[in-house]
Amino acid sequence: MAREQLKIVFKYKTLDPQMAIRRVAEVFVRYGGKSPEFELSGLKLSELQLLSKLKSAVSFDIDGHGYNFILGSLPKFQLDFLIIRSTSEATVTWDNWSSEFVGDADFVMAWIVDVDYDHWQNAVDPQEYEVVGKSYAHLPLRPNGMPYPLDRMEIDTSRNPGRWRFGTGYIEAVGSIMWLGSSFWELAGADKGKLENVTWLKRFEQTPNVSKIEVAEGCFTTGEGEFGERQLLLRSLLFPQQVSEVDPGNRTKR
Repeated sequence: MAREQLKIVFKYKTLDPQMAIRRVAEVFVRYGGKSPEFELSGLKLSELQLLSKLKSAVSFDIDGHGYNFILGSLPKFQLDFLIIRSTSEATVTWDNWSSEFVGDADFVMAWIVDVDYDHWQNAVDPQEYEVVGKSYAHLPLRPNGMPYPLDRMEIDTSRNPGRWRFGTGYIEAVGSIMWLGSSFWELAGADKGKLENVTWLKRFEQTPNVSKIEVAEGCFTTGEGEFGERQLLLRSLLFPQQVSEVDPGNRTKR
């Protein structure tokens, strides 16, 4: 079964971990019909027990009911983020998850991706390929920009349709389904009006402050052919001043 994840970006220092846990628990009760139970560091915890454990936390990485939840804050890029990843059979739709978070005034953007496609479109270390017996002979390489003896050749992902890069207050990334808040357009330097006449893209005003766009029914799983072209075109529309990588040795990787 394909694993998918919803990535959500908020303004810096606006995403409260305690409130996020309460909202996740509410979604489980509303759509899953189950009493929320979470797992943290191997411990099974109720909602109240988890809230107590994370009373002063500024980030978390927890599991529950077939999902993994990662919350964090990145001062260098002036943003907060929440990642919701399906780890087994999904019981709640991505629309249900998004509706719990994207209406906030501090919401910036969200998108869904196929976990494996997202990973390999952004993997730069050849050892990742070697460990799983995956060939990278057909992929372009470039120096990592580090001084000797740390210098290595790495995979050049700068032209991959599914690549993502940190901007200031947002992330340059595209998905088959995206939610874009009112602050996104100024942060990314994008013109919402240019989406009006794109025939392969559907746009909905989900709320007065949130636009939802759909490019395909399912997640992108290839950077080739028509869907590869759509990803590149969508990127040019949403991020006209694309994040550059002047010094590959100093860029953030995952």
